[in-house]
Amino acid sequence: MSAFAEDVRGATALVGYIYPLIFIPSLALIYLDVNTLPLPLKAVLFAIPFSQPVIASKAVVTGDYLTAVLGIIYVAAFTIIVMYIASRLFATEKILTAKLKLKRGRLGRKEVESSE
Repeated sequence: MSAFAEDVRGATALVGYIYPLIFIPSLALIYLDVNTLPLPLKAVLFAIPFSQPVIASKAVVTGDYLTAVLGIIYVAAFTIIVMYIASRLFATEKILTAKLKLKRGRLGRKEVESSE
């Protein structure tokens, strides 16, 4: 997301929207028992890769090593998929052309406003 930003402040603002996805599930999982949650909520929490460390640490403490191993496999697969998508995106010129299109749109509006 931050690759589309024009400067560091813009990148920080874009990445800032991801923080609730990291903190809220992790804090909720610290205090909640995963096994008592309804299945849809449980599936959502398990699907968020940032919640896997909390789930794995609680599973290891209780002796449920299968959940920890499956979490590690899930996070590894998620990381590989995200890295593949990122490498495909950065291998092309889509990042550069997206920035140029945004700049042209802004310049076009300024030129129109100044000509009037």
